[in-house]
Amino acid sequence: SEDFDLTWLKTAIEEAVARHGCRWVLIDPWNEVEHMWGRQDTEATYLNRALRHLKRITRLYNIVLIIVTHPTKEGGKTMTLEDATLYDVNGGAVWNNKSDLGVWVWAEPDRVTEPYRKIKVCKSKDFIRMGMPGIVEMEFNARTRSYTVEKEKKQ
Repeated sequence: SEDFDLTWLKTAIEEAVARHGCRWVLIDPWNEVEHMWGRQDTEATYLNRALRHLKRITRLYNIVLIIVTHPTKEGGKTMTLEDATLYDVNGGAVWNNKSDLGVWVWAEPDRVTEPYRKIKVCKSKDFIRMGMPGIVEMEFNARTRSYTVEKEKKQ
């Protein structure tokens, strides 16, 4: 049985770039990666180190890295999209400080079977390339396999 830890992930990314010309990597979800930190580490120190290593790989190979995380159990139960921030994810301060772009994808609890999702940009280090913080509602078109913006709500 193979451990899917950061060493494995780094090797997999390097192989994907070298063998297949990979230009972006999607880790979904982050909690499926084995996270083993030492006794002296906190979740925050481990996460800081892990993200620093991953960002170094993205710069080295000039690739995009997308990491999907989920809210904490408490945050997921009580929050609304308007209140949701990157701090609502385990290790939230690190995600807020280290990410270049922080996005929530939200299904309203009473609409999870419908094709509508709200997208909230919580953080953007580059407004021109990545967009301004705000919320848009999008509809999934199964025929074209794409999303279209329904309405926009700037913060």
